[in-house]
Amino acid sequence: MHSDHKQATWLFIFGLLSIAQYFIVFIEKYYLSELSPISFRPLAMILNAAVYFAFYKWVISVERLNDD
Repeated sequence: MHSDHKQATWLFIFGLLSIAQYFIVFIEKYYLSELSPISFRPLAMILNAAVYFAFYKWVISVERLNDD
């Protein structure tokens, strides 16, 4: 039961970070394209790394659950 809760938590974090990343990229591309803000590009890259990490942790959690 604890593994299932951990698995759902990582999937939820993955979803939230993905939505935040898409929102940042959307704002940068369509609303702030002529301003070229310097803070959104590194933020999007950090969110991208966090999204991949959360997805990795979710996959590891699912694989451990399948091994048991």
